[in-house]
Amino acid sequence: MSRIPILTFCLFSQLTLFAVAQDEPQVLSNVDRDAAYVGQTLEYTVTVRHSAPSPQPEFSDIDGIVIQFDQQHSQQFSSTFQFNNQVRRQEYIQTQFDYTIVLNESGAYTIPSPVIEVDGQKYSGQERRITVLAVPKQNVVKLETTVTPQVVYPMQPFTVSLKVTVQELPGKDADVSPLIVGRRSMPLLSIPWLEEEAPEYMTSASPLNLLRRLVSQDDGFAINGYAERRIFQQIRLRFLPEFRTVKWQDNDGNETTAREYTFKRTFKGSRTGQFDLGQVTLNGEFAAGEPLARIPIYAVSNRTLVSITGAPTADRPPSWTGGIGSFQISSNISPRTASVGDPMTLEFVVRGAGTVDDLTAPNLSEMAEITGKFRIYEPTEESFEDGRRFTWSVRPLSEDVTELPSLEYSWFDPQAEKYVVESTAPVEIKVTAAASLSDTEIIGSENSEGGELEVNEDGLFPNHSSVDQLRANGPGRLAWISSWCTMITGYLLVSFGIRVHRNRNRDPAQIRRRKALGRAQESLNMITSTASSDRLSPDAVTRIISGLIADHTNRPEAGMTSRDARQVLTELGVDSEVTGRAVELMERCDAVRYGASVEELPLAEDCQAVINELGAELKAKC
Repeated sequence: MSRIPILTFCLFSQLTLFAVAQDEPQVLSNVDRDAAYVGQTLEYTVTVRHSAPSPQPEFSDIDGIVIQFDQQHSQQFSSTFQFNNQVRRQEYIQTQFDYTIVLNESGAYTIPSPVIEVDGQKYSGQERRITVLAVPKQNVVKLETTVTPQVVYPMQPFTVSLKVTVQELPGKDADVSPLIVGRRSMPLLSIPWLEEEAPEYMTSASPLNLLRRLVSQDDGFAINGYAERRIFQQIRLRFLPEFRTVKWQDNDGNETTAREYTFKRTFKGSRTGQFDLGQVTLNGEFAAGEPLARIPIYAVSNRTLVSITGAPTADRPPSWTGGIGSFQISSNISPRTASVGDPMTLEFVVRGAGTVDDLTAPNLSEMAEITGKFRIYEPTEESFEDGRRFTWSVRPLSEDVTELPSLEYSWFDPQAEKYVVESTAPVEIKVTAAASLSDTEIIGSENSEGGELEVNEDGLFPNHSSVDQLRANGPGRLAWISSWCTMITGYLLVSFGIRVHRNRNRDPAQIRRRKALGRAQESLNMITSTASSDRLSPDAVTRIISGLIADHTNRPEAGMTSRDARQVLTELGVDSEVTGRAVELMERCDAVRYGASVEELPLAEDCQAVINELGAELKAKC
């Protein structure tokens, strides 16, 4: 029996120590695997548990690998436990920091302990050890990337190409595709620059248009995560460009015949510098050897580098302010009629395609034709999607000013590889002499009762017998009261409008309604862009329509059947024909899901029509 108090004390002590420990930050680290090949990447996470948000751990680069920060996300947790009729509650915030480790060179590496500093005290986690394996030599597949041209100007197009060279099958099988082994498990190409989103500081058309033309039903390569959803499963797409037969010297010096497959994508850069578009990797099984056998192959390409250089200094005009691309300019001044010294607004607008963010205002203070006619103040600037607007406040210096002169501006055209100098058209204006007042205009008043001002060296008061005669001729008391009431009423109305607007923007249901149609359209666009035909997955169509109804009515989307949809739309008073078409489309999807023919799959245009008319009806009713 004496053991019970001892066990109780130990358990209580452990719980107490746990509670105290939760007040101090806990730092945990993890890597998704401890070995990988050169060219691959690892996922590395650091998790911090603390009672307050935690700072991000910083890592310096290590020769051979690069640790890149991706994102962070936090979640609040709480726990309650009871011991000896005492209830303890603990709350903490768990913040996870996600990193990508790029493996550039083979070898053994140690990822140092992640360290955070809280209130002047440092806390660290565990260090991790990883092994980077060299790419094994093989004579089956070779990857090579090229950039043409290798050095470009901003906004000058360049093309990145990947050549996948695969050794042909020997002997009588030479006419058979060397990818035939991969019909059940396709070789996977990981191509960083063929992701849908272009690399940072670069623009390009979506690769989906290019890849859609290369979809194959037989042989081919899987690329990145591109897949198509077919009813109950998601199937990776196969891509197979046309090949050409080439001679290839393998690692042993033997010349063999191979098939060369090429993938390309064109970009334009918007920033200067050298950019690394990454390495392409291939992982899969191929047929090789005599007799033929399945051989697992891992291959890595060379690094894909492109250099984007700045505009040349030779022949650079004085009016160049940093623009590279193709632009149009215009200028304007308002009002067109003014007096000497009156304020006028001068606008200069640049529009076009290029390094819009680098555009700066023309230096008017260095243009003698401007400074000789106007007094110039500091400009303001405004950016929009395809250009910038610069605005100055100016004042004409004399009535001899008859126009806003031409303004010269220049930029570098990367297509022609030369500077372009253009000028805006002059704008006619009319400047009159500044108005001056005579003595009688200065002392006159529309409210005066007549009479003339008597000049008296003794001052003003000797001309009046009573101080009451000096009272102001301004607005009366009633006018002041009316003005104040108007301002107060206006203030209250504006305040009420702002409050209503803020409440509306805070309402989650209202926000959900506003985004409903856009969310449905975005989902449809995503599905049609990856579909191999104009017929869509029934699950996707049902999800889009039920989501559109649920978002407008602020109810759960999951589990909504065609019967539920009909009931909700009928209660809202939606047009019966619109309701019927929407429900009929959902019922068609149900029929396909439970065994109808593929010809009954909904068409993209049918889904688009239902979204358009149902969205308009729901917007009017909700």
